Amino acid sequence: MFVEEALEDWQLMLSLKNGNAGSFDILHRRHKPQVVRLISRMTNDAAVAEELSQEVFLRVYMARARYQPSASFTTWLYRIAFNRSLNWLRSQGRSKSTFSYDAQPAAGLRPA
Repeated sequence: MFVEEALEDWQLMLSLKNGNAGSFDILHRRHKPQVVRLISRMTNDAAVAEELSQEVFLRVYMARARYQPSASFTTWLYRIAFNRSLNWLRSQGRSKSTFSYDAQPAAGLRPA
């Protein structure tokens, strides 16, 4: 076991903030299953959950310089996952409601 693996999440984030990329790998391994499970429950789609979880961890990595250990790391992480899932759900709602059976065909197109 590496010494880093025994560190708390906030300590790993501070280590990542200071340039230790190995800390991110530990955080990713430690929290990916729970993040995927949260997103999967919200989206009801395992493939989407995998994809969105990668975006969540990318956002964590990109925010490393701004990270402040004022709140629990998991609270911060799950908030990112929750918000990303909500955004995905909203985008799905808009794209599904764009078709209308009552819409007139565009000029030059004949109905089937």
